[in-house]
Amino acid sequence: MYPRKCLDIKASDLLYGLLRCLNQTNRIEWVSKLQSKWSSSNDTLICYSVRTGFNLLLDSLNLPAGSEVLVSAITIPQMIDLLKSHQLVPVPIDINMESLAVKSEHLESSLTKKTRMILVAHIFGCRMDLTEVVNFAAKHDLFVIEDCAQVFLADGYLGHPSATVSMFSFGAIKTATALGGAIFTIRQAELNQVMNRRVKEYPTITQFSFFQRLIKYSFLRLVNHSSIYGSIFTFLELLRHDPDQIVMSLTRSFQTGNLSSQLQYQPATAQLALLYRRLSQYRTETIERRQASGYKLTRHFPDDAWWPGCHAKKHTFWIFPICVSNPLQTRLRLKEHGFDATLASSSLIALPKADKNESPTEAQLVLSKILYLPFDVSMPSKDLIRLADLVAPDITRISK
Repeated sequence: MYPRKCLDIKASDLLYGLLRCLNQTNRIEWVSKLQSKWSSSNDTLICYSVRTGFNLLLDSLNLPAGSEVLVSAITIPQMIDLLKSHQLVPVPIDINMESLAVKSEHLESSLTKKTRMILVAHIFGCRMDLTEVVNFAAKHDLFVIEDCAQVFLADGYLGHPSATVSMFSFGAIKTATALGGAIFTIRQAELNQVMNRRVKEYPTITQFSFFQRLIKYSFLRLVNHSSIYGSIFTFLELLRHDPDQIVMSLTRSFQTGNLSSQLQYQPATAQLALLYRRLSQYRTETIERRQASGYKLTRHFPDDAWWPGCHAKKHTFWIFPICVSNPLQTRLRLKEHGFDATLASSSLIALPKADKNESPTEAQLVLSKILYLPFDVSMPSKDLIRLADLVAPDITRISK
């Protein structure tokens, strides 16, 4: 059975991380090397996770209670939780689901005297054009926070040059994963200094804790192989365990409960070393192979087939979502043919409109019918074609 998501890390990288856990190395040196590798210490923050850095950013900006934040309608739920914990009001901006860019006309109609910031998330591995967003923000003196967690491409892109802050993740299921860690590009010098000073006050994850994480993901990488994954999946079902819940819990970065207390840490020194290795050795050819496989799959869809991001200018197929008339039914049929599709692999939500009497947004309609295909570059062409043939009859168009 093909797993829903393969970890983007080699066995040699995991071994390197394990060995680094056994060495006492200079933490300050690794932070400095990472900042220089990314850009410079003048505009780079290294932190435990995107949510850690975003929480720190909100603390540092200290916006007035009740301030409104325009948020692209599909995002990570915990980002909304963090906005609300700082007494900020998220205002959803709908997305064009063909290009996966925010609808610029919704920016204008949602602007009020209380608007202070725009938070846009690039989703599904598609990098949206932010030109209209940053021009709008400049016109109205708004901060622009760019969530690039799903679109690291190793192509030198450090975020839009006019964004206030651009946030990149190297979490467990991300491209070029270091099993955690995040890098922020911060384009206001004073804000960068404040955030870098404050993050140093956080306790550091221990080497032993990161060693345990490396062991867990080494095991997950082993069972990620299609020949092993299917057997384990079947075994869990025989024990009447829900494989979906187990996979999700094993790859979840943070547990339920007090989020803030789980965020305020710095990465282990060994993780900094692993992240530097990943950034130094990762090649764009890996992304290009993934893109080639993604487009090969779509070529076997019907000519009029529609899926989220089908007209995106920059699609990397980090994950592959489609919309089907009955996601659960299609998922079960795919499982019978050896494909572990899932309904919730990326933990995204669509923000509802404030007025519950209004019709659902395009984003809400899409997420209600979405199914994530078990897509990976290692999948042979014959199985890509078989997967396309299986889902093609169920693909449905959703637009407003």
